[in-house]
Amino acid sequence: MVVDDNITNDSNKSVVVDDNLFGKAQLGVMSKAKVKLYELEGMEKKLLATQLTTHGESIETIGNFNLYLEKLEEHKFYLYEVEGGEDYDVDDNGIIDESPTQNKGVFHLLVKGGHLKATEQANVTVVSEIIYQKLRPFLSLENSGLEEKMEKFSKEIIEQDINSDGFVGIEDILKYNPIVDKKKLYLEYQNKIFKIIDDILNKRNSDFIVPIFKDENSSIKINENLIFIKKIEIIDDSALTILLTGIDANKFAYNHLTEELSFLTKVDFENPLDENKDNIFEFILEATDSYFNQTIKAFTLQVLDINEIIPQVPTLKDTNLSIAENNESTAFIGNIIIGNEGTSSIDTFSLSGSDSVYFSVDKEGKVFAKESFDYELKMLYTFRAEANNSVGKSNQALINIQIKDIPDIKPIVETTSLEVFENESIGTFIGKVIITNSGDSNISSISLSGYQNNTFQVNSSGEITVVNYLDYESSTVYYLQYFATNEAGDSNTEDLTINIKNIFENSGSDYPASENGIQSALDNGDYSFVLNELLNNRNNYSGLDDDTVNMNIAGAYVGSSGYTVYDITGAMTNGDSSSFNNFVDNITQNNDAVSTISQLSQADNYYSNIVEGLDCTNTANLTKIQQDSCYNLGLVRLTSLSNSVKLLFGGDSQTVKKWANGVDVNSSDDLNGNGVLDESEASACAIVYANNPNDSCQDGTFYAYKGGVSFNYRGKEHKLSLIEVDVGNSTNGYQSFYQFISSNANNNTPILTSGTCTKTFTKTSQ
Repeated sequence: MVVDDNITNDSNKSVVVDDNLFGKAQLGVMSKAKVKLYELEGMEKKLLATQLTTHGESIETIGNFNLYLEKLEEHKFYLYEVEGGEDYDVDDNGIIDESPTQNKGVFHLLVKGGHLKATEQANVTVVSEIIYQKLRPFLSLENSGLEEKMEKFSKEIIEQDINSDGFVGIEDILKYNPIVDKKKLYLEYQNKIFKIIDDILNKRNSDFIVPIFKDENSSIKINENLIFIKKIEIIDDSALTILLTGIDANKFAYNHLTEELSFLTKVDFENPLDENKDNIFEFILEATDSYFNQTIKAFTLQVLDINEIIPQVPTLKDTNLSIAENNESTAFIGNIIIGNEGTSSIDTFSLSGSDSVYFSVDKEGKVFAKESFDYELKMLYTFRAEANNSVGKSNQALINIQIKDIPDIKPIVETTSLEVFENESIGTFIGKVIITNSGDSNISSISLSGYQNNTFQVNSSGEITVVNYLDYESSTVYYLQYFATNEAGDSNTEDLTINIKNIFENSGSDYPASENGIQSALDNGDYSFVLNELLNNRNNYSGLDDDTVNMNIAGAYVGSSGYTVYDITGAMTNGDSSSFNNFVDNITQNNDAVSTISQLSQADNYYSNIVEGLDCTNTANLTKIQQDSCYNLGLVRLTSLSNSVKLLFGGDSQTVKKWANGVDVNSSDDLNGNGVLDESEASACAIVYANNPNDSCQDGTFYAYKGGVSFNYRGKEHKLSLIEVDVGNSTNGYQSFYQFISSNANNNTPILTSGTCTKTFTKTSQ
């Protein structure tokens, strides 16, 4: 049973409709579409009922509506009009679409009450819409005349019987189901129905009318010695494709822009060119519009003999030509139209008028440019042309040359800085990039690049929205780049900075002012809460000793850097080889090295406060906090080192990966052939600056970054000398060497790498 909860003109109550007496709105099945039932009296409409189609979970339960058969009289015509709604099977494959397609248009079913009562079923479809559009000019006919037209049109569209009554007729329109009956339409309509459906969904007018030849005459007579024949105009609402066929078709050309028919060569009565050699040419023009409506018209053209003794001057026709701007200075533009060469061939053409100086013409009437044109400076050039033969001068024909615009101005963008609060929902609008000039064509796209650019998206209008979760504690700023594209190409690339504004996400009421409360906040990633409490509200935690406070502050800074201790140890053990290179690749793949080093430096300070004066190589007599701090301090310094190495490679994770895997980065970038980027060698002082901004990094600076750190993990003793940098001097070149981490356990097997590099980057066995 189908229940109609929709308001009609005579009742506001729900109506129960028998399943065998129902209508269905089906471009694909249309959910929640408004259906209006009208009674027709000639061109007048009387509204009988309004309702919405059903929404359901299957093809069978979506798009149904009440036909209100009890309201219909057999001898009258009625119109069902379907508007809006959502199409849940837009490709008519019988499968419910995951996302419906919004219908913006209207489609109809025109039906006689008697036919509808006989079938007790009707589908409002693209076929019923085509029939309705074809019938609209005839709505003023008597009912019998309208019914005859409907019968005729149904046979033009439907090739095979649909309702199994043995013949094609009106009732096949009512029973047409687009899922199973498309192949029962004539091929012409099989090809066009999806275009018409798309027009309906997007509220565009469709073309149901065949092309019309404006001149009904199909017999042409023309004097010999001519090329141009006549203008044959074809009227249609959509773009036309014109095809010449027939036994003499290869003797003609049809210009679909000017609608002019011409011979390919001049015809001579004394030397017939037609197939039958009788000076009567036979050809066919086939006009097909973009909706596959087609008109075919056969023509005969008779060439007449003329008295060729009478001398004639040439005749020229006004000619419209065009050329795209930025052309080559000698580019061919087009031909001046010759109506009649006269009684002798044309010797020369000449041009006159102020604009003629920009063009030249040869003796065949071909017009050439004499300079490159700019649409923005001038769009139209007008002058006169004249032809000469042995008899004399032709008429002066008007020549118009239109300059066609080619987009050649690229967009211009500016550096943009935006900000947004963390935790904003996906799809939140942040702001717009600054486009100072969109160029001379519409911007088609705007592209983002840079680390984690997929956190945001930008549309062609420059509007930036959030597509991934934003967390201030994970990343406080995104440094991106962007450029805009139009038909002329890509704009300049500028910086896009998006600052993430912090939201203090916990008032403190959820965490007790105790060590357990602090640990819960750390476990939940509320690092800003921990830092705020222990740095600014230390008095609230009188039960915690200084080492415990320092330990938790250091842990919060490690978390704010984007790491945890487990991340670092995981990178040590999860690599596919036990090399320092591999560790650097694993630990720095997706982070901002400068931001990371800043946070880890703070963590280093607080771990150092705990272990100051202690021997971390002998932890037997240390407290648990002191032991953990010795271990964590080593991990923090190791990770800081790794991010410093990343800085040497310009912060590029892909270059780090190549270096880690031993891939030749680029011979042109490593002229000394030592496997290290020359830029990295020259920038060794970046490590000095990253860890000691007060060091000016001048010639002669020597820096040993926190070497000699030892710590124990899982029964292994790890010794770590991080990086030593000898900046050297600009005369002799910048040099540096590295001493990495090794393990004294398990037969001295390296956990990352052992040995050192000399200052020439040659590995030693030491």
